Order: sequence, then C-alpha cells, then structure tokens
Amino acid sequence: MKKKSLLSATLALGMALSLSAHATVINFYQAGSDQQTLGFNYNFGGIVASAFSFTYDAPSAPDFNNIKWQNANLYQSNLNHGLSEAGLGVTRGNGPTEFGSTTCNDGQTREINCNEFIRLDFSNLASNSDFLTQDIAVTLASVQTGETATIYLGHPNHGNATTAGSVIGSGNTIQTLGLFNGSALLGGANNLYIVGGKSDVLLQSISAVPEPGTLTLMGLGLLALGIAAKRKRNRVA
Repeated sequence: MKKKSLLSATLALGMALSLSAHATVINFYQAGSDQQTLGFNYNFGGIVASAFSFTYDAPSAPDFNNIKWQNANLYQSNLNHGLSEAGLGVTRGNGPTEFGSTTCNDGQTREINCNEFIRLDFSNLASNSDFLTQDIAVTLASVQTGETATIYLGHPNHGNATTAGSVIGSGNTIQTLGLFNGSALLGGANNLYIVGGKSDVLLQSISAVPEPGTLTLMGLGLLALGIAAKRKRNRVA
C-alpha cells in the first residue's frame, strides 16, 4: 500500500512538473475567424495591447515622450488566412513617413506598418505571473525579405525606451525573438513596444518560458524520487 502511495505521489508530481515546464503562451489571433478590428486596445489574458501611429518621422532611437503619436486601431488577422498571416496589426495611421525618417509608400493598412507600433502593457498582471517571472519571447509573422521591426522596453508614459530585440526578414516567415527575463517588466518599465521599421509585420504571440536551470532542477527532483522509490522496493523485497 505504501509503495502504491509513493508511486502515485511520484506520478502526480511528475505530471504537475511536466505541465509547469511548458511555456505559457498568449496568441494574438483566433482560430476559425475572419479578420476583425478590435478597437484602440484589447485585453489578452491580462496583457493589454494598444495601437498607435506616428504623425511624423520618429527618431531612430525612440523617445516616446518627444514624438507626436495618435491612437489607432488594432486589427486581428486570424488563422483562416494561414499561420504566417495570423496576428495583430494596426489599421489607421498609414502616413507618408516611416519610422527612422525614411519615406513609406507601401500602402499596407492591416499590419504593423512603417510608422506604427503596438504597445503591450503588463501592469495589470499579478506579480507572480509567468510573464513577470520567466523568460519572455515574442513571435512576429509575415516578415518579408529585407523588412525589419524592433521591440523596445519602456515606461507607460511613453518615456525613453531601450532596445529589447530586432528582426530582419528572409522570406515570408514567422520569427521568434527571445528578449529577457520577465522581471525586467516589474516596476516602471512595464511596456513593450513593437515598432514597424522598414516592415509590415504582425504581432503573433508572446510566451513565458521556464529557464533551463529550472527545468534541470525539475528533472533532478523526479530522478531522486524515482531512485528513492526503487531503493525502498528493494529493501522490502
């Protein structure tokens, strides 16, 4: 009876650890739906996405306090258009200038265009959220050859931002950027800005991934439990 109890406890713990080892993912698209406008902002599981556009050229290293920007609309492209075309874009603010002071004339209206950005606000999450305690990765879709996009970490008042990651496309691809540990989002700098550079990209998902060291400890713990159970069975025999 005791052996069965120990085995059951080991299996239950193993299942719990296996589940906790998987990444926590928020997808910014839906299955089986057409494209739709979500308005200025939308809450995705506690992470609030908002859409903006620049009203004139933004500096190459953005100071979101010192540029003119206006509210835009989030536009959601869903899975019926294929995974490489699924994610969030921006539908208003397709102006004549591009982030980085370069002319933008490509006419895209549903992706994160070259004078637009999406802000992700993490301030509503509980302090023990996976997104504030584990490593953060962002996935971008519809990244065409030669197109670029940059992700910044900044303050909610659009203050000075620091670069968290960037991408250069090589075909119509889906690319995931590992950024930083989510603890960097605690305190004042709790926003991410996904900024169109020379790009028309979609914000597809954000993931919280357990650190490799945490997974190693989980594995060692399971191994130790298994060894202990085996030794106890041998002693009883």
